[in-house]
Amino acid sequence: CGYIHDGALAGSTPPIMNNIIRYRLSINSLVWAAICWCCILDDTAHEKSMKNPHFLNYTIDSQLKRGDKSRTQQEVVRNYMYDRYSVFFRHLEVHPEMTTNNIYASHFLTLSLYKLWKKTQSANTPDALKAKLITVNECQAYENVFYEIFEDIRDNYEQLKQTYQPNA
Repeated sequence: CGYIHDGALAGSTPPIMNNIIRYRLSINSLVWAAICWCCILDDTAHEKSMKNPHFLNYTIDSQLKRGDKSRTQQEVVRNYMYDRYSVFFRHLEVHPEMTTNNIYASHFLTLSLYKLWKKTQSANTPDALKAKLITVNECQAYENVFYEIFEDIRDNYEQLKQTYQPNA
């Protein structure tokens, strides 16, 4: 993810999503939204999430280990996940390339999910979507699937937008 703080993204080697910030914000928004949703629907998801120290590194160290008695462990973890999603999404919404090109973040992400869903329904589902994401190569191949989806939407956004705004 490359998250530093308040939506800032660190560089990486190899570069994540060719270091196109709006794509990195997009994939982070999608991932954290799904995780957040799981935490809302599953009362034990926060416990499962805490087993991965990288996943919840900052909040767990600063709030749970400190002994924040005003909130339960579940509330802290849920809040952390929502904060991560909302920070990435907020930065995506106001990213200069999104605003300059009149690309609406929620529409962009919805189209991304739709195109991802279509890929998973195909007889030729990319192997990257079936991987366990343990190796760097598996992660890069997974990112490349999203990269291609994001590029396709970017290249065809005006036409895709018209599908939903025929009388606008």
